[in-house]
Amino acid sequence: NTGNAGSAGAGNTGNAGAGNTGNAGSAGAGNTGNAGSAGAGNTGNAGSAGAGNAGAGGDAGSAGAGNAGAGGDAGSAGAGNAGSAGAGNAGSAGSGGGEACPVPTAACTDGSQSRTGGCKNARVIGRAAAAAGGYVKNDSTCSASNSEDESCWDAGADHSYRIFLSVGDTIQIVYDTGSRCDGSSTYDGSLKVYGPTAATCAENTGKCSPGGAWSRTICEDFIDNSAKIYTAKVPGWHYLIVDGSTAFDDEGDYKFKVNLSCATPGCGC
Repeated sequence: NTGNAGSAGAGNTGNAGAGNTGNAGSAGAGNTGNAGSAGAGNTGNAGSAGAGNAGAGGDAGSAGAGNAGAGGDAGSAGAGNAGSAGAGNAGSAGSGGGEACPVPTAACTDGSQSRTGGCKNARVIGRAAAAAGGYVKNDSTCSASNSEDESCWDAGADHSYRIFLSVGDTIQIVYDTGSRCDGSSTYDGSLKVYGPTAATCAENTGKCSPGGAWSRTICEDFIDNSAKIYTAKVPGWHYLIVDGSTAFDDEGDYKFKVNLSCATPGCGC
């Protein structure tokens, strides 16, 4: 295992043989050499980089062959491990802001729908007119029918209107009843408002009552003059029903006005 002097032999005891530790001579293919070329060590003070498992570096000489030694202080550089590029986390796309349901073009101008037969035929109240000076309609329910009828007192003939509202839009609704169809005194009216239960761009293709995607938010009955204020909490089509309270001739002339105050300039039109 340890030889004092002589040429390198192939044995356990030699001068500087292929032993584990030699005092003089060139380094054998051993694990640790004091003098000679660098053993199969991790760090050599001088010499080219060795690659070894665990031997200490020699003081002078070239690097011995090893498996994974680190580079020495002087000499050629030992092979280093190449660092792989770190993978960055990909940022997910942020969701866009803004109105869940933008104002449709059809909501900006007055419509010509029949107003009878329920909410599916509701006439559009144009946002532009309602915001500019108010939407005004003087009409009569004498030729209408009781299309929208539910739990509040609304058994008379009715007309349906609709207006598209964005979140924060406010409308003021005025509903005045006039003479009955027979020309007699003022009848008892009912005013109802239906709003969407969730943000929706869809139109109601049936009746507003009962339930469904629209819920009743206002029902004021037995009135002959009423002014109500309503602010939208979700965007979508809102339905306004002018009605008679009972089936006993509660129908006739009426005046209906809607003023719109938009949450955003231009009202989306």
